[in-house]
Amino acid sequence: MISLSGYFDYKEDIKTILVIAEHDNTCDLLLKLCTIKHDLKKLYLAGNSKKRLAKMVSVLKRTAEQNSSFHLPQITLVPYLKTIEYSFETPVDAVLFDSNVKRAAILSTKSLKPAYLIGKLWRDYVPCFHLWEEFRPVCRHIHMECIGKANKIDVIDWNRNSRNEVELSVVFPVYNVAKYLEQCIASVTAWKAPYVEFLFVNDGSPDHSREIILEHAKSDPRIKLIDKENGGCASARKRGMEEAKGRYIGFVDPDDFVEPSMFKKLFSRALIGSYDVCYSGYNAFYENSGKVERMSDALGDEYSQGTSDKLAIHKLMVYLRVAIWRGIYRRDFLMENQITFQEQIRRFDDLPFKVEVFAKAKSVVAVPEYLYYYRLERPGQDVACDDDRLFVHFDIFDHLNQEIGALKDRKLLDFLQLSKVQTHCFTLQKIQKKFLKEYCERAKEDLRANEMSVFRTVLLIAKYFGRDNLKTYLKIMMSR
Repeated sequence: MISLSGYFDYKEDIKTILVIAEHDNTCDLLLKLCTIKHDLKKLYLAGNSKKRLAKMVSVLKRTAEQNSSFHLPQITLVPYLKTIEYSFETPVDAVLFDSNVKRAAILSTKSLKPAYLIGKLWRDYVPCFHLWEEFRPVCRHIHMECIGKANKIDVIDWNRNSRNEVELSVVFPVYNVAKYLEQCIASVTAWKAPYVEFLFVNDGSPDHSREIILEHAKSDPRIKLIDKENGGCASARKRGMEEAKGRYIGFVDPDDFVEPSMFKKLFSRALIGSYDVCYSGYNAFYENSGKVERMSDALGDEYSQGTSDKLAIHKLMVYLRVAIWRGIYRRDFLMENQITFQEQIRRFDDLPFKVEVFAKAKSVVAVPEYLYYYRLERPGQDVACDDDRLFVHFDIFDHLNQEIGALKDRKLLDFLQLSKVQTHCFTLQKIQKKFLKEYCERAKEDLRANEMSVFRTVLLIAKYFGRDNLKTYLKIMMSR
């Protein structure tokens, strides 16, 4: 049965409801509905069993006779699967269905243009997202309780945005990527959903990237160009966030590419459950050889089923690779928590964004597929640097010490410490020898921040990493 407690409160515009009933328990739902909805004037009933419907009507009438406070609206039976052919006396404000109702029966009501679509269904049996797409143009509100594995219920609770029709914004920071833009644009625009916008932020790129984007925009109005002076990747991503209209925001580096279905899968899974974050796995794509390597990540049941467990989400601060471009983020969640990109950080700006996201997110879900292709071996990539540019890590962690420290959560500081250990240990493996001593000295100071002792850090490393990074961490802390 659908959980209706409080659902109809303040919904005074619902006077007429069409209920499609294919489950005996729907009678209990109708009893509850008539108990809480005293301004209901008309109730249309449809179903594949006339016997079931007759029994429901009988129970409703008997209850009204026995209980003077029970409100019984006018009831009319309508043909099952033929609502399009039926002449309704009054407009239908809401369509309500139970978990046994077939997709065809639900779709048959689209022509009624109900303001509300309300129901409960099996996620794998009736595609929730496809129903949302079908009814989105006609409904003001869609509420569907979707039953998944182990009877876990995720809820689509969608309200039309009266200001714009954009559901998903994808931001691209553009600088000297003309060589790769065609492949990137083709891959992301293959999904033809009209409610997506692609925001290409031209960060003063000196090549002909701008012209390529404008040419594609001629045939795809979802593509929008934003010009700005050069300020670095963080400033371009931040500008894109500020311009984004979508309910969710995603990021793509335009020298990369994606599976054509990536954003459809991410958005549909995020929508079914209203998750703060939805991410997928990704592949390393080696430019020189064309080799594709799947990158191991946190994609198991704990996350693919969706979680609101605080500890499980905080673990992603260290267990999930820094790869913000394979996920989408609920815009209101980012705005409410003031999560954005730090313009003063000229490289690796995705690290603080990732840490803040998983420090503050209340719900996360994973799509356990490898949908993004991260291009490696491209000249000029941040990931390839091995010199004093890596000292930017200290600016990053100075920022995070303030942001995470302000939350006054010891557990979060523990995970921030583990993120530091990962980052500094990785850096020591690649930084040039002439910068090694200074980096170690500054890393030691950074690892002592937030009153973090060596003993506590060793225990954290042992608990979450095993022996990984322990030797390098101790080497840093004992360096002189």
